[in-house]
Amino acid sequence: MVKFMDRLRNELHTSINIDDFDAQRNLLLGIAETIYSEKGPLASTTSPNAKVRFLHNLAMELSEVVSGYEMLLNFPSLTQSTPSKANRLSKADLVNFWHESYLNEYYIFLNRLLAFLRKIEKYYKRDSRFSRMPIVIKNMREFIYNENDAFLKNRGKHVHQTRFRNLILEGRRLSLLEELINFKHFHRLRPIYLKSLREFKKLSLNYIKSETKNAKIVLTVIFRVLTRIITRNNGIIYPDYLLKN
Repeated sequence: MVKFMDRLRNELHTSINIDDFDAQRNLLLGIAETIYSEKGPLASTTSPNAKVRFLHNLAMELSEVVSGYEMLLNFPSLTQSTPSKANRLSKADLVNFWHESYLNEYYIFLNRLLAFLRKIEKYYKRDSRFSRMPIVIKNMREFIYNENDAFLKNRGKHVHQTRFRNLILEGRRLSLLEELINFKHFHRLRPIYLKSLREFKKLSLNYIKSETKNAKIVLTVIFRVLTRIITRNNGIIYPDYLLKN
C-alpha cells in the first residue's frame, strides 16, 4: 500500500504547480466549492481539471481505507486504557465494549476497502487497456470475503449469538462473576473474578492482534495487485476518458 500511496502522491505533485501560491489557493477553493456548493466553483476561482479531480477523489477514497486500518492498529493500546475509578465503570462491560467496538471498526474497514475497489472498477471498466479490470476486482472481492468469511458470517447473526464470538464462554463467566462479587456472601470469589478478567483481556487482545494481522495481509495483496495494474514508476495511469480531454 505504501508504494501505491507514494505513486499517487507523486502524481498529485506533478499535476499541481506547488510553487504557484495563487494556483494552489484557487485549486483548493475550486475543489471545496465543487464539493460543497450546488452552484459549483465561483467565477473568482479556477475549477480543477478532470485529472486533478480524479486524483483528488482517488486520494480521498484511499484515505478512508488508511484511516480505517490505522484505527485497527490503535486498538491494542485503546484496550489497555483505564478510566478513572470515579466513573465506576464495570470492568467486564469495559472489556466487552472494546472488543465489540473492534468488531464494528473492522466491519467498517472492510466496507471502506470494498468501496475503494468499486471506485477503481468504475474508473477503469470502460478503458480498453483494462478490459479485465471487472474480473480482477471481482477476484479481489472474493479474496476479501474468503479471508474474512467467519467474521462476515457472524456479523449477520443475532447480536446475542455473537456478542463474544469465540470468547463467549469466558465473557459470560466474567459477567456472572462480576455480578456475584457485589454480594456479601460471594466476596471470596474475587480472586477467581480477577483471574477471569485477566484471561478475557488476554483472549480479546490476541483476537484483535490476529484480525489486524489478517487486515494487513489483505491490504498487502490488494494493493500489490493495484500497484502493478494502474500505476507506473512515477505516478498513476489515468483512465482513457481523461486522456481524450
